[in-house]
Amino acid sequence: MPYKVWLVDHPPYADYWSDERRASTANFLKSLFDAVCKTGKAGFDSTEVTWANSGGARKPEHLVIHFFRRSSDGLLYMWGTRGLDKSGATLWVPSKNAVVSEVYVETMDGEANFGRLAANLAFHEAMHNKLDAYPSNKSKVDVHNIPGGSLAREKPPLTYSTPLTAADKNAMAPGLKRIVPQF
Repeated sequence: MPYKVWLVDHPPYADYWSDERRASTANFLKSLFDAVCKTGKAGFDSTEVTWANSGGARKPEHLVIHFFRRSSDGLLYMWGTRGLDKSGATLWVPSKNAVVSEVYVETMDGEANFGRLAANLAFHEAMHNKLDAYPSNKSKVDVHNIPGGSLAREKPPLTYSTPLTAADKNAMAPGLKRIVPQF
């Protein structure tokens, strides 16, 4: 059974997400999640990554990642959160009873490896989503302090070439089974 990831774009202008950018981001992100599934600890055999514009067929066990041009365009900012990171954020929003994961793509403009960088940032936010943002998560993992983590780290900043390590995969694998309310 595949693990389901929904990517939702919120472009400030209609042609920001080219078909090539969408496809490369989804493909690279799928490869990261597929590597987690191959650990045998995730409970899934593969990953399905889909771009969507609405709630559609989302289920509680699915993961949702929103993409915005910059943090000030995002849901979290709109709902009053300030001081967000330039590249992404994941927070529990009590008024929505959900975790919101956002990636801000303006910082990637001009990046030759846009899809890979966007996927790495999205995977980092997904780690927060599944491992430390949900307050009812009884086995919280501090994502930025996973020994041997690479995509989990906060500094130095993630790049397109930041690798997915065994520590990243092993930390994320049990998180895929967690049901975390998504917005």
